[in-house]
Amino acid sequence: MVGVGPDGIESALARVSIANYSGGVVLDEYVRAQEPITNYRTWVSGIRPEDMVNGIGIASARWVEL
Repeated sequence: MVGVGPDGIESALARVSIANYSGGVVLDEYVRAQEPITNYRTWVSGIRPEDMVNGIGIASARWVEL
């Protein structure tokens, strides 16, 4: 989650990750926020501005076929 809105108080999805039972990565994608990001919360999320450049849209994140 990253912060959006004034002071970055509101949260927005920024990454979706799915692992299978064995711990294998099934899906790991950055998701572009629909609002401007005002706080990346990098110290918690690990997300940096450059990570979002190739992020997928929220609609794509909802309908990813595995």
